[in-house]
Amino acid sequence: MAEKILKKKWKGTKVKRGSGLVGYERRKAIKADRKRQAEEDREILDEMKRNKREYHEKKKSGKKK
Repeated sequence: MAEKILKKKWKGTKVKRGSGLVGYERRKAIKADRKRQAEEDREILDEMKRNKREYHEKKKSGKKK
């Protein structure tokens, strides 16, 4: 198996040209949009976790009194 892989010639990196470029740019834009949305969602979740933690700490400190 390894011999077959080693026999194959290295083709180098592919350069996007023509109609393939349009699809590539579209997929790239979709990926960037998903990443941006994930970052926004992560910020919201972090804020919710922080609020939950503060609430429980406040509730816990109130019981000790």
